[in-house]
Amino acid sequence: MAKKSLNKDYKIEKKDYYFIITSSSKIPTTPKGNPITNKNERLVQLIIDDLKTNQTANPEIFGYYSIYCTYCDFFLSNDNPMSIDEFRQIIESDLSLNLVAGPECIDQINFFDALTDFLEHAKIQHTIYGWTESFEKIVHYFFDLFNQLTPIQKACAVNSSQVHGSMLYGILLAMGKCTTEQYAKAMAGGNCIIPEVFEHVSDNELSNAMKHFGFEAKILKTYMEHADIQ
Repeated sequence: MAKKSLNKDYKIEKKDYYFIITSSSKIPTTPKGNPITNKNERLVQLIIDDLKTNQTANPEIFGYYSIYCTYCDFFLSNDNPMSIDEFRQIIESDLSLNLVAGPECIDQINFFDALTDFLEHAKIQHTIYGWTESFEKIVHYFFDLFNQLTPIQKACAVNSSQVHGSMLYGILLAMGKCTTEQYAKAMAGGNCIIPEVFEHVSDNELSNAMKHFGFEAKILKTYMEHADIQ
């Protein structure tokens, strides 16, 4: 995706029922050229803050701008809905379903409590040693849930997959079925940041990972709370 250098003299103006970004020079857009506009002024300001911090309109940098680009360019019109084969391919590499091969997986799966509790409630069997038998059930169940999400929620779930490697936890977060703390815990576990289980991993590393993933989970949650369904 193209990166666009930016000026920083952004202002927010209201046009009809929407807030838009104005500038004396080039106005930032999505990669497909869509304008940045929303009914919620706070969200537009968060996107501006993102652009100023990054000093570029780069949708590959995770934040409010990248989520908006995903939402606006891929889900707002819903012209090309995701197929179940595309969804299955994403889920195959989901970090919450790809545990380590050794006995460490027993400790690792404890970090995915939000998902395992959700699957138990849905009466989908799972084991600590793999998801082979229930994989197709998981795919179809979560595909149906994904299609029930709003375009904004779908954009956040896809960003979760692209940035953190878990569409499943993106969907859970969008549905309010996991907290930002549970999300951060799962991302840490999926990346094997578990002290006393994986060699050379310290408590400080886990603490830092929880802060990092928790902060980014809050960005996803804040976006969904502030964005309007257009």
